[in-house]
Amino acid sequence: MADQEETLKRSPSQEKYGRVQYAIKILFLIVFVGWIFIWIMLPTNTNREKWLPKLGTKINSTYYGTEGASFLIYTSPVLLMSVLGCVYLHIAKKSNDSNLESYNVTKLDVAILKRPILVKGPLGIVSGTQLAFLLMFIALIIWSFATYLHNGFATITPQLAAKDGEKIGLLDVCYGLYYCLLYAMVCTRPDLAQAVSQVCKYMSKPGKQHWEAVKWIFRYLKGTTGLGIMFGSQHSKPSVIGYVDSDYAGDLDDRRSTMGFVFTLVGGSIIWRSSVQSVIAMSTIEAGYMAAGEASKEAMWLMGLVNELGIEQGGVPLHCDSQSAIFLAKNQVYHARTKHN
Repeated sequence: MADQEETLKRSPSQEKYGRVQYAIKILFLIVFVGWIFIWIMLPTNTNREKWLPKLGTKINSTYYGTEGASFLIYTSPVLLMSVLGCVYLHIAKKSNDSNLESYNVTKLDVAILKRPILVKGPLGIVSGTQLAFLLMFIALIIWSFATYLHNGFATITPQLAAKDGEKIGLLDVCYGLYYCLLYAMVCTRPDLAQAVSQVCKYMSKPGKQHWEAVKWIFRYLKGTTGLGIMFGSQHSKPSVIGYVDSDYAGDLDDRRSTMGFVFTLVGGSIIWRSSVQSVIAMSTIEAGYMAAGEASKEAMWLMGLVNELGIEQGGVPLHCDSQSAIFLAKNQVYHARTKHN
């Protein structure tokens, strides 16, 4: 018995320091266990759905903002344990007897944890404490990974998986059909410009109603396969003629107007466009005026093109059904009474 245990006497100051060290170790152990418990509960739904929202509403620091809860949960325990360790070492050094852990201390009290367990291997010399922390770290990683996988796949049902698969398949099909319609609209079918422009606005996230609209366009194409652009040869003096029109706040999403124009040469369409205006028009006059402006810019480019082709044309006539927009273009005086035509 005398070989295993040795009674060590202390002075009153050393006894006081010993009690303080014991209290620090107990507090350190409590904080450490709580910190490990936080990391264990971190990947769970209870932490994300219940604890963190409540803690975030109660802890709203002006300096840290929304990160105050994360700082309190993850960083504060580490800082507190560091401070407790520094205080413990300072008291041990001040008492000049850091090896006295209690009144009756066995020689094997702490030596078991400090005893080397692994001497050879990639890790070198590993003590019991280091091995315990390594195993605890590995177990925490496995627990977190398994919990994240469980929570991530728990909400997946056969019905939801089938629905998501249907959306992905619909998205791929719609992308291919949209590009086919765009190619047909740009090259040979100006009559598709308005319809294709509408369905392409929802290309990023198409739904069943957009898929039905695309099928209606293909039904129209199937019924009009014999139609095409015809250029007549009976025109003695070929010239470019333009037609422009617009609606007013036809887009229900952002109340923007849709404008369109087409230019013909010897009876056949050569350039066409239908798109939503980039600026919100405040009246039908503004919508028609802006559409005429866009068509005029296209007409100026066309006039230079046909002149290079040997077609002498002084100007391009542009037809518009808005008399107010025509008068505003001739007399550019805008006032409060210029509203709707």
